[in-house]
Amino acid sequence: MNLFSTPVWHIEGTPENILDEMIQGAYDCKENVKTANRTNVLGYQSPCFTSDLFHKGAFEYLRNQLKDTLPKFEIDVWWFNINGKGAYNTVHTHPNCNLALIWYLTDDDNKLILVDPHWHNRAKLYESLHRDYQFRRMNAKKGDIVIFPSDLMHQVEPHQKEEDRISISMNLLLL
Repeated sequence: MNLFSTPVWHIEGTPENILDEMIQGAYDCKENVKTANRTNVLGYQSPCFTSDLFHKGAFEYLRNQLKDTLPKFEIDVWWFNINGKGAYNTVHTHPNCNLALIWYLTDDDNKLILVDPHWHNRAKLYESLHRDYQFRRMNAKKGDIVIFPSDLMHQVEPHQKEEDRISISMNLLLL
């Protein structure tokens, strides 16, 4: 029996026209807005935005996708991540919110790593049970949305491709 599991939502697919417009918005932001790079190394991470100012249709699409999946929520802040070859995001959490969301505008290539929140205290137990629960990789594709508790430590491994890896991250507040 497993108790106290961690919920993670993986919603597949976003219409191509919405993705194309958001990708263009990410590059426009990179060109016009100074990087914040809180957890990003060698790539671009925009400052946090607090409204739907970028693409209202995309945010309406997101809300419609999530309305029957998540409890009632509001978007607190969101930002762009653009990782070129070699860029990555260090291990981190999203404080002062309830859920973290990543919306993949391009493929992730299995680079998102979610860290087991119990690993530190249970390493010897897991080892004795011959279970490797230290972390799990998410296999997110272009257009996918991944949501998890904001206190779950996670990171993004270095990008290996020549094309940029682009995503939008969000902090969600439950109502």
